[in-house]
Amino acid sequence: MPNWRLSIDGLTNFKALKSWMKSASITHSYRSTYNINSYTTNFDFESDGNGIGFIRDYQNNFIPELLFNAVSITEQLSPLAGVDVTWVNSLITRFEMKKSRTLALSLSNNQITESRNNEWIVGSGYRFKEVPLKFGEKAFESDLNVRIDLSVRDNKTVIRNLVQVADLENAPEATTGQHIFKLNFTADYVLTPRFNVQLFFDRTLNEPYTSRSFLTADTNIGFSLRFALSQ
Repeated sequence: MPNWRLSIDGLTNFKALKSWMKSASITHSYRSTYNINSYTTNFDFESDGNGIGFIRDYQNNFIPELLFNAVSITEQLSPLAGVDVTWVNSLITRFEMKKSRTLALSLSNNQITESRNNEWIVGSGYRFKEVPLKFGEKAFESDLNVRIDLSVRDNKTVIRNLVQVADLENAPEATTGQHIFKLNFTADYVLTPRFNVQLFFDRTLNEPYTSRSFLTADTNIGFSLRFALSQ
């Protein structure tokens, strides 16, 4: 299956953008995977000597040499479009749009399971230079890095039966899936070359598409201390 990745990093070479941006990049990526879970030899298959079967079944279809139980195809646009810009005033902006899809064909029950994911990410960050901080009689002065990211993701799974006659009025509904909203905030401060402190806030809201699940919300607030043993 084809795979590719495209990255453009030379936007700051344009004079109109160089005075505004320190760095800028545009990315696009596509990955696909074709997977056969398992297969067995069909003992009813007979060849004409050239590897081509000539025996047909009761439905007048050619009997294959191999029997496949399940086949799946996975496609990922990660990202479909991504933009990262660092401005001359130390402001960082980020935007990403991601899409993915998985199709799984099961010949044991004649069903196709389709899972789709769509995600949008918007982020921003800023470096406050030489921020003074005092703990008792100890004074520090270092850069404060602040970052915030907002993401919205939709994922749905739909099961279709190949045997049933197509019914446009009763289209298959999502069997599983949720709408996920995430908000992440971090603030990093370097106290010493070996010691770093970080404040963080994470908020996740999960809204299911089916009545078998319920709305959930998770919030994490705290701080972390990081000490490096080697420089």
